[in-house]
This record gives sequence, structure tokens and C-alpha cells, in this order.
Amino acid sequence: MAKVSPTPLTLQQMKTFATNGPELRLKASAFLHNELQIRFARAVVELSELPLGLNETPPVKMAIANYTTFLHDVAAMKAPSTPEEDAIFTSRITQMKKQGSNLVPMICGGLHTIKTTPRGIDALRLQDVQDDLNTRLDTFFLSRIGIRMLIGQHSKDGGRVKLTDVQDIVHEAVARASALCAAFCGPPPPVIVRVVENGNVPFMYTLHRVTTLTKRVLDLTIKISDEGGGVPRSEWRKLWQYTYSTADDDMDPSVYQGQVNFRDHFCGGGYGLPISRLFARYFGGEVTFVSSEGFGSSVFIQAHRLGKQAELVPGHTNFTLQPLTF
Repeated sequence: MAKVSPTPLTLQQMKTFATNGPELRLKASAFLHNELQIRFARAVVELSELPLGLNETPPVKMAIANYTTFLHDVAAMKAPSTPEEDAIFTSRITQMKKQGSNLVPMICGGLHTIKTTPRGIDALRLQDVQDDLNTRLDTFFLSRIGIRMLIGQHSKDGGRVKLTDVQDIVHEAVARASALCAAFCGPPPPVIVRVVENGNVPFMYTLHRVTTLTKRVLDLTIKISDEGGGVPRSEWRKLWQYTYSTADDDMDPSVYQGQVNFRDHFCGGGYGLPISRLFARYFGGEVTFVSSEGFGSSVFIQAHRLGKQAELVPGHTNFTLQPLTF
């Protein structure tokens, strides 16, 4: 199954499957029954081929075992043809999604272990090794995003793909960041979000942060800026490496071990920026970073607005990851 090309969907197709009645839902179930087998099989291969012994670490071996079990379980079920069969199928794949919720920090925990070994220390000094490792992890995590997106869209009543207000998302992000800061770093600075309408270009200002939303016919660009002193240009590439983190080496191991929800932890595991960029790239967007040393940094998040861009799915003939340029 791993050699079969997956079938990318657009957001609009996902929305159509979820909101157009029981007959189309059964067609979506039949599609998902086959598609998940292809994507689970590819995930097993991608994890098994991780370099530097990362594929032999306990978290990765557990992930390989899980995806192998998921593949066999779905293959053992026949494609749903009735609402009752669809309910059973949906319940099982929802359990699969829940079971893999903390997989990202756990795999990065395995990587954290590898990079402290003599073999890892020597190998990771080479940029070619870093680039190869990043590409392989990007490929797997992008596959995982697609798997979880398809399952989440099918398992939630009415689907997860909906029209949304970006301003609401910004407010939610500010609230979540403030709560994490309060829980792990002390009282957060006051954050004020002001929205000033200027034609079709809203402008948002927050204390220590400026966010500009630029809306065109097809695209949305969010700019997040700070005045935190900036990052030397020589360090920019490291920000996208899974081996790089500004956190202390003695950080809470419960996050890496999957014992707590990483979304509720201010962990600094090194995967935040790379994973954020993959979420943007999944539907044809991008995350880019620029900085002025001694002043501050800016991140640009670009996304398509209309949902007509197909998934970026590893294994498809059109799949390619854009290289980093600095």
C-alpha cells in the first residue's frame, strides 16, 4: 500500500463530503477506508527510515507499531456501506487519532536523546545531515497532519472545515499564549488588541507585537512582529531545525514522554516553528522569518482563503518541499 499514490483533497471537497447528506457521507467513508490504508502504510515506511538511530528510539518504535496496527485494523474492516457501519468505522478511526495526539513531542524527545549521543553529536555538526533529517521529519509530520485532518473532518459532525474570522483566531491565540505564560513563566504582560479598519487591510496592534492582516482575493497574510532584540542572520536556519531549541536541556520529561498534553505546556521542544510551517504548507501556504539583530523579528504567515488548494501529501506525484533559502 505504501507504493500507491495518495489522493489529495481540497478544503472545499472536505467540506462538501461533510455537509451534503448521508449518501455522500458513505462515499466519503469508502474513500477514507482506502485512503487511510495508503497513508498509514506510508507513515510506517517514513518512520522506519528515519536516520541516526532515531527509528530505533522507543517513541518512534511505538509510533511504527501504532501505525501498523491502525493499517491492519482498517484493512480488516470492509468499506462502510450503511450508516451503522459508518458509525463503527468513524468511532474506530477517531480512537486512532486520539491515540496519536502527543506523537510530535514524543518523537522530538527521541531526537533530543539522539543529539546527546556521541554518534548524534558528530553527525549533526554536518549541515547535510541536518538537512536530510529535517526533510525526513517534515515529510512524516506532513503525512501525519493529512491523516489527522481527514479523520478529524470525518469524525466531527458537520466537519471541521468552516468559514472563520481571522480576528477571532488572533484573540484566541493571544489568550492561550497569555495563559501559558502565566502558568510557566509568571504574570504575562498586558496584551491589547486593537483593530483598525482600512479598506480591506485590517491592522492589529498588541503590546510588544504588531499583527497586520492583508486580505487579497485568494490569499491572506498575517505579519507578527516584535521588538525583542532580533536573531543574528547566522542563526536563522537553526530556527527551522528540529534539533534546535532555546529551552534548557533539563526541561520537564513528561512532555517528551507523552504524559501531558503538549498544547498545555510551555515546553520549548524545538518543533514549534517547523510544525507551524508544515501546517501552512499543507494547503499551499508558507511561513517565513526575517529579523533585524538588535531590534526585533517578524514572521509572515501566508494562506489561501477560498479552500481550492489541494493538500500537500507526501507520496503524491506533485509532492515537493521547498528548500530553505536565506
